[in-house]
Amino acid sequence: MTNKTVTDVIARQKSLSDSRRSWEAHWQELAEYLLPKRADFTVTRSSGDKRTEKQFDATPMQAARSLAASLDGLLKPKTQRWFALKAVEESFNEIHEVKRWLRVVEDRSFDSFYEPVLPP
Repeated sequence: MTNKTVTDVIARQKSLSDSRRSWEAHWQELAEYLLPKRADFTVTRSSGDKRTEKQFDATPMQAARSLAASLDGLLKPKTQRWFALKAVEESFNEIHEVKRWLRVVEDRSFDSFYEPVLPP
């Protein structure tokens, strides 16, 4: 990377950081109710610090978990193929052996997404 590129990347990162700064307080407040273990946008906490002082029950955390599960099921249903693999080089996608290999990899990948994880 050239110095100009590095300077551009650093300037872009600073600009993006400045743009998100006004949102961090909102994210912090929401995280304290929904994901207290991850509520560290504007606050630095030590290991073992109490993080649930704003909660009076688990409803927000359960709602967040239910929403995430619903979105997961809608975006990638178990009953249908929701992704396909292809080679970057288009001509390879017409070769029978490549098609067959990609299909095998798709099948294995799809199966691995929904295979239950057994404890060690």
